[in-house]
Amino acid sequence: MAAVAERFSSDFPDSYPPEINYTASVVDLKEELTRNARPTLMMLLVTAGIVLLIACANVANLTLARVIRRDRELAVRTALGAGRGRLLRQLVTESTLLAVIGGVVGLGVAFVGLDLLVGFVARFTPRAISVGIDGWVLAFTLLTSLATGLVFGVVPTLGSRVDLRSSIQESTRTTGSGKDNIRRGLIVAQVALSFVLLIGAGLTLRSLVRLQQVEPGFETEHVLTARISVNFTEFDTMTAAHHFLNEVADAVGESPLARAAALTTKPPYRSTNPFLQEFLIEGRDSEEVDIAP
Repeated sequence: MAAVAERFSSDFPDSYPPEINYTASVVDLKEELTRNARPTLMMLLVTAGIVLLIACANVANLTLARVIRRDRELAVRTALGAGRGRLLRQLVTESTLLAVIGGVVGLGVAFVGLDLLVGFVARFTPRAISVGIDGWVLAFTLLTSLATGLVFGVVPTLGSRVDLRSSIQESTRTTGSGKDNIRRGLIVAQVALSFVLLIGAGLTLRSLVRLQQVEPGFETEHVLTARISVNFTEFDTMTAAHHFLNEVADAVGESPLARAAALTTKPPYRSTNPFLQEFLIEGRDSEEVDIAP
């Protein structure tokens, strides 16, 4: 394609002048259809991941507090012959079951909010209709639930005493320094991640406010744009195609809801056409102004 574009520049220098450095390249269709939506969806995914970590740290802290209150129960189990591994499996099973239930609830929320997400993504890619909850999403949810349940189910047991029999003889429950350090670490992690989300949200809102205050240089109120795709092979000549487009513009302009209608190949803030297209201000002769590309 680059070679073809180079031949265009050499064979038709008037249409493809050297100073515009005209070239062509090939990109993957999926990449072209999703490149505008990918940054936004990645930001949403990272935000959801941070929220998940905050929730997991919170649940792990609550689980640790529950383990501390269950020291006497665990001591009795140990006295009856339960090993450390058996106790660990019990605690991990409880946390994993809780994580799986959370994953099921999350899937329910996803089903409810699917239409909202599709409507939001449709502004960035024509493939938004393909967004859905399929087997890959279910597998990812299951794996994430199991992983969070296992990891954050083990964390509360890291500071547990090796010999839990001694806690039976304790008249007052005291938390070990290991558990205290874990609780402090979990609290610090929650606060740090919360600050990351708050700072990111604040920067996003500030950017949005500043974008709303940008003066584009033209009136944007009560303006509607629409894209028209025309199959030019259905017309005998380009003049007939242009006549058809003008009829469409005239029909829109005659609507009682429209004040005026116009056609353009380069709407503001859209990707420019690689071809040079001259325009002329209506009501002026070409001799009066310079024809600009």
